[in-house]
Amino acid sequence: MAPAAPKAPAPENAWKVQVVEKETGKPVPGAQVLVLDLPAVKGLEKFRAAWALGGLGSIERLFREFGRAYPADSRGIAWIAPILYGNPTGYILAAHKEEQWGLLKDRGGPVPPLEVEISPVKEIRVQVKDRKGNPVEGVPLGAGTSLGGFRYFPMRGVTHAPLGICRFRHIGLLFPGGVGHPTGAVCLLVPLKKPLLTKFDPQKLPRNPLLLTLPPTGRVEVYVQGPKGPVKDGEALATISPSGNPGAFGFRLFPPRWRNPVVPVKGGKAVFPFVGLGLTLQVAAARTSSPAARGEGEPSMVKGPGPLEPGQKVTFRLKLSEKATLLVGRALLPSGKPAKKMEMKWKLKCLEKHGGFDLDGFLRTDKKGRFSLSIQGGKFTGTERALFLTPLALGKPGMEGKADLTRDLPPGPFDLGDILLEIAPLLAAGKVTDPSGRPISNTEIYIYQGNLPGLSFDDPPFQRPQPLKKTTTDPGGNFRAYQKTSSRELTILARKRGWFQEKPLVVPTGSAGLRVVLQKGGTVRATFLTDPGIPLEHLDIRLTLQA
Repeated sequence: MAPAAPKAPAPENAWKVQVVEKETGKPVPGAQVLVLDLPAVKGLEKFRAAWALGGLGSIERLFREFGRAYPADSRGIAWIAPILYGNPTGYILAAHKEEQWGLLKDRGGPVPPLEVEISPVKEIRVQVKDRKGNPVEGVPLGAGTSLGGFRYFPMRGVTHAPLGICRFRHIGLLFPGGVGHPTGAVCLLVPLKKPLLTKFDPQKLPRNPLLLTLPPTGRVEVYVQGPKGPVKDGEALATISPSGNPGAFGFRLFPPRWRNPVVPVKGGKAVFPFVGLGLTLQVAAARTSSPAARGEGEPSMVKGPGPLEPGQKVTFRLKLSEKATLLVGRALLPSGKPAKKMEMKWKLKCLEKHGGFDLDGFLRTDKKGRFSLSIQGGKFTGTERALFLTPLALGKPGMEGKADLTRDLPPGPFDLGDILLEIAPLLAAGKVTDPSGRPISNTEIYIYQGNLPGLSFDDPPFQRPQPLKKTTTDPGGNFRAYQKTSSRELTILARKRGWFQEKPLVVPTGSAGLRVVLQKGGTVRATFLTDPGIPLEHLDIRLTLQA
């Protein structure tokens, strides 16, 4: 018997990724590991448009066209280039072999070695009928997750004749493990007074199509003009939503996170054939190559009444700005020296009378510390707008720079001058462990201002305040966060799938040596008896801890 072949040494500066079958845990020789480095493809408009319009439904094309492939060896192991730790939205990792796929996206940043579970492609079918029981074709649908008041529908599709059915392949990729929402949902991407959706168990996909009933609707047509006439086909996108809806700012949330239908402009107009009755609508449009379509600036928007009667047509007209504003500047370290060739996260915070919004992304300074960032220009009608820069360098105290943008921004280059990166004071530092003291790595840490003893992840996201800071524990379970704040107390919540925190930790600002204890979770199965007249899509089931 021949001796076993020696293990190949790990390539220098590479990370180990193990690909296994989800059902058996066995290694998958010959699998392909695909990495999408989002900052690296940030400027690829084709990628952005495909992601926005196709969602994860076109994941095969997205990864094969824009991803970097690494083959797995006979033990199912692939060695990939290192991924920047602490970059919360900077990468997506997938693996596949023939018709088996798996996805890994860790919001806190990866900690090698990594493992990707793959399984056969799973699909779910959805049928849409009108109130008379007739199938309806061309209805836009979104598939994703639902928890409390939170909705997230990255997979998009439409119903087809003759049965009014839409198929969502790769539905299992929305539930790849790690922190996630356990309930699947399919929603009509139709502006309505209340969202119309149906839920499903992603672990037990139904064999028969899920059924949604379309209420009476009207039609909206959006005519889009450029500075010198109608835009060419495919050069612009339009979206529509009820005014005041949290997802109203459609292009600020690409990839689409809410229930906004997104339609390409053809023949100078975008058509929305299904729109609920009696709504005040907010309509937005942006060029596919503009910052607004990438979620980096405000699109052209208009508000107005929608259709009032079934079949009624309502028209809106929008004019796009000629060009965006190019913010340029130089980042300086606290010593006054240029921040040369440094990866940074940027955030544009905009405050308005009724709330506000944040836009963010990544950039890299050049050898002189200079940077450029394209945003939608024009007149800002809110109360405050500011740009924040945060270096992503490891092992350094938190630094942040700020530039005030509460002014009219003309098209073309706009020089911000020097932005000084200041060292932020320690916000909180500590360790996450189980009750026996063993560290728990890759735990999401949410830090809130003030004393909030009743704060819980059981509350819908829109009922919780925005966290002051988010970070993730390292392999030893440690975390450190730096941020300026006027609050004397902080509330800390920790979250990792399979674990739970009994109560939030309230500490003085600047505390170090903290210990956050998580308890091991389990599985609860229950049967609920409801009135037959209550539609299942109107039920939300929550599990709440009580002393």
